[in-house]
Amino acid sequence: MVPISADLTADTPIPRMVVPFTWQASLELNAQLYTALGQCNLDKAAIREIEEARKIN
Repeated sequence: MVPISADLTADTPIPRMVVPFTWQASLELNAQLYTALGQCNLDKAAIREIEEARKIN
C-alpha cells in the first residue's frame, strides 16, 4: 500500500491581508491566493493518483 505523504494533507498557508489594504495589496493577495489554490489542486491530484494506485494493487 502506498502511503499518503504528510505534505499532501498538511494545511495550506492562508495569505494574510495587509493594512492598509491598497489596490497593489489586493493584486498581491490575489496572486498569493491563486498560488495557494494551485497547490491545493496539485495535492488533490497526487492523492487521487495514490488512491488509483491502491485500487490496482
